Amino acid sequence: MLCVQDKAMHAAPATIALDLYAEGLFQQSESVGISVGGPVAPDYTLAITALQKAIEIEPKQPANWANLAQAYVQQARYKTGADFDGPMEKALAAYRKSIDLRPDDPTTHGNYGLALAMVKKYAEADVEVKKANRLDSNGAYSRFFNLAVALNINGAASEARTAFQEAIDAAPNDPKNAESYYQYGNILVAQAKPENGHFVILPGTIEAFQQYLHLAPAGPNARSCKAMIAMLGNL
Repeated sequence: MLCVQDKAMHAAPATIALDLYAEGLFQQSESVGISVGGPVAPDYTLAITALQKAIEIEPKQPANWANLAQAYVQQARYKTGADFDGPMEKALAAYRKSIDLRPDDPTTHGNYGLALAMVKKYAEADVEVKKANRLDSNGAYSRFFNLAVALNINGAASEARTAFQEAIDAAPNDPKNAESYYQYGNILVAQAKPENGHFVILPGTIEAFQQYLHLAPAGPNARSCKAMIAMLGNL
């Protein structure tokens, strides 16, 4: 166990805050086990408590608030109903506090956007991710991709389709962005419409899978792309 008073004699407050956070995460990781019904969801209570202590020491440290927000998000991830809503409300409030303290941090804006998507505030989520991308254009495609995944998980297929397209537009020729084409193609397949007894695929569907193969011919989804192209070509 860490002794805050002892450390305070030899370390800066920021160091103490990070030590407390690390201790909380370490204890949290040890709390994960196996139950009769399967794996036990991680309990982030200790990490949250440690971060709250860190904030008491360094209340104007934006990283402490951002880390607290992320811990609340992780705590909510495995929950439903009020058990989900409570931690997510606290997460959003902590993200806003971190942004108030440091409005130019792209990572916090991006993570805040993903949290907003989790609570189905899709328009606000898009605004935050685009703020992050204005601050750091190098990570634009990955932020749009992560947003699209979060939207798709929540059943917001139309919004996810737009976000995957934005991910593609941000880095259309980057092999690291091949997955955006694959996921975009899958969404287009799911949105194919029946007409006169057969399905009509949307424009760009086959091309998305082809572009994945162009960028990542040996990628993990290459076989799936080839199968989709063959199947769609027979419709």
